[in-house]
Amino acid sequence: KGGLSSKTVSDIRSVLLLGLEYARQQQYPCPAKSKIFSPKSSTPSKRILTRAEQSKLENYLFQHPEPAELGVLTALYSGLRIGEVCALQWGDIKRAEGTVQITKTMIRIQNVEQRNEDGKKTRILISHPKTESSNRFVPLPTFIEEFLEEHRRETDTFLITGTNCPMEPRVYLNKYKKILKKAGLEPFTFHSLRHTFATRCVETGFDTKSLSEILGHAN
Repeated sequence: KGGLSSKTVSDIRSVLLLGLEYARQQQYPCPAKSKIFSPKSSTPSKRILTRAEQSKLENYLFQHPEPAELGVLTALYSGLRIGEVCALQWGDIKRAEGTVQITKTMIRIQNVEQRNEDGKKTRILISHPKTESSNRFVPLPTFIEEFLEEHRRETDTFLITGTNCPMEPRVYLNKYKKILKKAGLEPFTFHSLRHTFATRCVETGFDTKSLSEILGHAN
């Protein structure tokens, strides 16, 4: 109860095991790997939008095509992660191919050596995705691609701000919550859009391997 999440503990364990393996190679006495157990974890139930909820959300998004709303609509029909949506620029949406090219994501990282000039311990970074499989082209349904095209802006403009200045995931998440409220929907995580996209694809008989690649899964 309380403390670190099982995911965080698992990550720490992985780094620790690598360090111990190196120490063994250097002839240091080290405990066996079997003595360092993996944390117990349970997979939480995934929230999927019902078709009625999805329709309600879509109606609102189509009627209010502001930058933040366009980001939600794009995520709902592409399965992008929130960091990928925040880093998305209009130049990444390929009108000729009808695809979205994912080559970057936005994350908040710690300043290990020193604080920012404004005194903060973290900073926003737009970087390459953490895995090679996350670099990908995601196809868009024709009606979504055409709708986005109606509202296209300059190549270097960020999709969810409509300007050359990005918006970090934490701020965008607050905007997203307000969008749900305006649409008359109960709160659900941004990641639920990704699960909903994947579920709708499976329901229509989409090829599992292709879907995995579209989602940017490692396997």
